[in-house]
Amino acid sequence: MEAMVFWCYWNNFGIQYLIFAITSIKMVLDAKPIIPAEISKEEISPYWSFNETADISKYEDFDHRKFLEHELHLDVSDPANADELQPPVKLRTTTLAPSTPTPEPIIHVGTTNVTVQLGSTALLHCEIANISEKMVSWVRRRDWHILSSGVLTYINDGRFRVFHSEKSDDWDLRISPVAKIDNGTYECQVGTGTGIMTHYFNLFVIVPTAVISGSDEYHTPEGNSIVLCCKIENSPVPPQYVLWYHNGKVISSGNFNKNGLKPDRLSISTEQIDHKIYSRLTITKAIQIDTGNYTCQPPNTDPDSTYIHITPEIDNTAAIQRHKSSNSVLLVTELSIFPLTSFLLIGHNGFRWVFL
Repeated sequence: MEAMVFWCYWNNFGIQYLIFAITSIKMVLDAKPIIPAEISKEEISPYWSFNETADISKYEDFDHRKFLEHELHLDVSDPANADELQPPVKLRTTTLAPSTPTPEPIIHVGTTNVTVQLGSTALLHCEIANISEKMVSWVRRRDWHILSSGVLTYINDGRFRVFHSEKSDDWDLRISPVAKIDNGTYECQVGTGTGIMTHYFNLFVIVPTAVISGSDEYHTPEGNSIVLCCKIENSPVPPQYVLWYHNGKVISSGNFNKNGLKPDRLSISTEQIDHKIYSRLTITKAIQIDTGNYTCQPPNTDPDSTYIHITPEIDNTAAIQRHKSSNSVLLVTELSIFPLTSFLLIGHNGFRWVFL
């Protein structure tokens, strides 16, 4: 009975298992190795793999010469043609000479004090060598105003100009005409590797002064003659002319009628004595319209003034009042009580009559 059961079991499962085993063995024996298809040269990666176990035989046919030629510009020969090898390329080396340090600028110190007369031209001479490409500047110390950089000026005043010639060491500042406010210190400066190099100039402006001899106010009756004398002081260069003003209007041939001063009653004379200029204004037969302020003013000079009162004629005696004492002034009075014309000269030591 048991044998019958075993035979039935083997008949159902054993035969199937045997068939499966035989089939598996046959498949293993019939299997072929998987060979990768040939990789084209276009698919070769230009980069090496970092995997040490990778097959690198595919890179053996890669041509590296194009990279060498591109980067180094060398003629890399094919090792197969050993007989045609060229001698190795020799790289040229150039030895640079040691650089010469640029010399520092040098300021040639000259005149530092410049004195000019009001209205003339001031020239501040600055000489700087070895400036190379550096810029020379002028600075006014009074307000630290930058007047110029190179030959360009940075001030809205046409009186200031900088003069420099090509390949010249001169950087001159010219101020023309000079005014009172220009008096002061100026700097000529240039930048260096360690800071700023500066040279100072002191500009002194001389202002001539007009001085009318006598007092600053006089009283005289009508009919008298008036002589005003003006001296120009502190003037190294004498003025070319002297102007007189009456109540702010210049006394000249064109303004005689406007001022009431007709040519037959007026004269102006100017002369030079001991390098000084003297100007004399003479008015004859003064009338009340001649009353007013008289000013002596040469060009580029501080003026001086005096005021003359012409009083109505009450009697034949000249009434002259002085308010302060100074140099002598000549007031001329014609007195009808004398048979001759007489002059009253007022000076430091009193007065005296002069008869003609």
